[in-house]
Amino acid sequence: MTRKRLLILSPIYLLLVCLGLLSCEEEDADAIFLQERLIENENIINAYIAENNLSMQTDESGLRFSIREPAGGAGARPDTTFRQMSIQYEVRLLPSETIIDTVYQLSRTRIFEFPLGADLMLTGVEQALLEMGEGAEATLLLPYTLAYGATGNPFLPPFSPVRVDVRLIDAQSDEELIEEYLEENELERTSINEGVYFISQEEGNLTRPVVDSATVTVKYVGRFLDGKVFDSSNSFEILPAGSTTSSQSLIDFEDVIQGWQIGLPLLNEGGKAILGVPSRLAYGLQGQGTIPPYEPLIFEIEVISVEND
Repeated sequence: MTRKRLLILSPIYLLLVCLGLLSCEEEDADAIFLQERLIENENIINAYIAENNLSMQTDESGLRFSIREPAGGAGARPDTTFRQMSIQYEVRLLPSETIIDTVYQLSRTRIFEFPLGADLMLTGVEQALLEMGEGAEATLLLPYTLAYGATGNPFLPPFSPVRVDVRLIDAQSDEELIEEYLEENELERTSINEGVYFISQEEGNLTRPVVDSATVTVKYVGRFLDGKVFDSSNSFEILPAGSTTSSQSLIDFEDVIQGWQIGLPLLNEGGKAILGVPSRLAYGLQGQGTIPPYEPLIFEIEVISVEND
């Protein structure tokens, strides 16, 4: 007679299985809840469009938008090279049209400036701006996923669909902003090297150029385009590329920002220059410390010494 083996499950194992099943059930319930809220948003938006006889385009994310260009056509249209947006906008809760944000209304003169892609504006608004040219206006209908999300804000409940009316006043690239800075400060660029603006102020010793195999000591001041200083040093040492050190205060040539890697070799010992560095060659999307994302920077640099091994 063949005996059947009994599988005896420990209480701990059974508890873990139950917890796993509960976790899956909770995740499924959360997903269903969010999908239901999104469907509710879609129904509110569709009813609002029908009631107000609106003609809207829809993209794959669920953004509804209608863009109106000024007479004579819109100006420059943002793309990956345009980062600084200047807009005015109004946000209304749907379907009541209660105004939520009154700071940068279309009827006022105050302008909101922000770097595109830095998550400082509603996702749906950033998406729409990429379809707009300077001077254009748009009406946007956003589900909560493209607006204030599941948390809402102090002025509207979670999972709220909204209407946004927005005007794109200006869209400027880092390069345009740097050019403006140079013009305002009566600086004439010597050259543009791989995107870095180089303004030579003193040539220095031509026989001792900055190279990545040398230890270079510089004096510098870092500024935002409004002239505010964000960093400075009277004696900043840069080690040769590939150096190893346990000191957090030392850095090698490969670890400075790309703008410096491009701009410093244009200098000699004793030389002075100003570098205009686009954000993509500085701290990019992440920013650093007090430096916001997508921030073009100005550096005033003097090479104190170049020491070759």
